[in-house]
Amino acid sequence: MPQFQIIITAILCIAILSCWLVFSKGFNIGIAPIVAIGFLLLSLGLMFWVFLTPSGKNLARNYNKIQLQRLKIESNYMEMMYDFKNLSTFQQVEEWDRKAQAKIGELINITNNLETELTQNNKILDYLIMGIKEQYIVFLASIVEKLQECIDFTPNSIKEQKILLKELKQQKKELQLKKRELTANMRSIQADSRSRSIYAGRSFLGIYDSKLAAHKRRRIRYQKEEALRPSEDIKAAIDRQILQIDKDILWVERFSE
Repeated sequence: MPQFQIIITAILCIAILSCWLVFSKGFNIGIAPIVAIGFLLLSLGLMFWVFLTPSGKNLARNYNKIQLQRLKIESNYMEMMYDFKNLSTFQQVEEWDRKAQAKIGELINITNNLETELTQNNKILDYLIMGIKEQYIVFLASIVEKLQECIDFTPNSIKEQKILLKELKQQKKELQLKKRELTANMRSIQADSRSRSIYAGRSFLGIYDSKLAAHKRRRIRYQKEEALRPSEDIKAAIDRQILQIDKDILWVERFSE
């Protein structure tokens, strides 16, 4: 039985089980019986629509077709990525690139056809099918993006390898410079907070008020945390980028003739 029909049948089975629990196991209190019967009738109606009406069959057919295509594409993608991880020579990379480019072209054609179909749908039922197709388009776009990224960050010659390594190392230097500037700014904020905390609670006459000092130190801490938060987020993002670049450098360096 196709996948969509299996889902509908499973919903009906759940509805029947719900009715059995409500009416035979002592759960028939309040609105539970009404909800259970309503769920069962809705499931029966859905079952009738999907299995016996043209519109329901059309929706199921589109869903099953897209799910089958998706499984095939995902399986093919996993095979390609397995081969990708085992690449070690420029010649292997070049051969894999050709396959990946062909696959990207194929997926883009499928996406373009789907987008054309979406612009032609105008019936209420079509919007259900449109939702399924739009999710499929997002899936295709993610596969295309991953394949293209693999191509872009994998050299197929010594010349490309040198260019890519130079680019990655330059990007790492720029990020490290930004990180140093950010760290210096964060230290300045912390130093300013410590300096203000020392004089917290003192009036212009030099009189010290412990309660006022505690209140001001709390406010200084809140202000410091608020000032540091954006920098901490940016610093964490830079650290992730540098880590990824290090991985990319190791990946690019592994290839040889």
